[in-house]
Amino acid sequence: MNGGGAERVLLTLLPHLTASYEVTLLFYHLIGPLVGQLPQNVKVLSLYHPKGKTVFEKILFHTPWRHAYERRGLHRLVGQDDFHAIVSWLEGPAAVLHSHLLHRPCRHVTWVHIDMQAFPWSTRFFPSAKAEKEFYATVRRIVFVSLQAQSHFPYRVATPMQVIYNLVDTDRIQTLSRERCPVTREGFTLCFVGRLTAVKRLDRVLQAVAIVRRRGYDVHLWMVGEGEDRENVTRNIGKLNLDSCVKLTGFTQNPYPYMRECDALVLGSDAEGLPTVILEALCLGTPVVATRTAGTVQLLGQGGGLLAHFTPQSMADAIERIITEPGLATRLRQEALSVASRRNDDEILGQIKELLG
Repeated sequence: MNGGGAERVLLTLLPHLTASYEVTLLFYHLIGPLVGQLPQNVKVLSLYHPKGKTVFEKILFHTPWRHAYERRGLHRLVGQDDFHAIVSWLEGPAAVLHSHLLHRPCRHVTWVHIDMQAFPWSTRFFPSAKAEKEFYATVRRIVFVSLQAQSHFPYRVATPMQVIYNLVDTDRIQTLSRERCPVTREGFTLCFVGRLTAVKRLDRVLQAVAIVRRRGYDVHLWMVGEGEDRENVTRNIGKLNLDSCVKLTGFTQNPYPYMRECDALVLGSDAEGLPTVILEALCLGTPVVATRTAGTVQLLGQGGGLLAHFTPQSMADAIERIITEPGLATRLRQEALSVASRRNDDEILGQIKELLG
């Protein structure tokens, strides 16, 4: 529960599910800043101790025997409980755990939140690409969060596929956004919200900010989140002489005041399925500047933001347009709210419940 978009969507979905189902959540490690937000009426299991793997388990993790070890541990943990449905909410580790339970007689459904073609990170958790393909060929249904994520699925399998968009709680987001923003806005303020991780290409975002500042504009950036790439981010801020205009806020339970207060949200990722942070920004009427990934094309193709190519220069050009073109920011804000208002979360919830039966 590291605070990413998929985890926040799960937290939004769980209260709706627990009203109709008994829910058990299975984790590799029960860790992360969002663990405390899990509902009390959900049964929670963790394959490994929350403090991490033992030395033996860390060594075993890099051997061919890892999967047999985890399979035995998983069966001891789950026991003989009967399930109406088993759902793997993410690719990679979650799908691997699910693969050990495919023999159970119930509905097997898996979600894909990313563009697996552009960002093929998940295969390394399976014994092989063949094993990953066999998993997707065996489940009852594969659910994608966007049409583009489905079209970029790398495996040819006969499994039925379906697109169900991410659920967001617009009223909750708007209410939380009205809390006081901890940071005072300076100049034209951009905001990044998400994990500080390599696929988000924060180096690209920082270079874009540096370019816009060299063009003479007083641009500032808030980076709201935490992650394993923080050291590289800090190093790049120093190299680009951006210490005075970039603020690393760390992780926060409520990023929405930052998103409401900024002039535009920025996302420079190499790959996105359907970025929750953009859905949230649209709910707040915040313009977005994002690279052309599968999910951003689908969301911003309806308005509310500008799409950039995968270069710092293209992102800088888009940012500069919002600063300099009269009326553009206002139009993007209006489009964002219009796009958000057309979402039908009741329909999305109905699709999920129909799928689970």
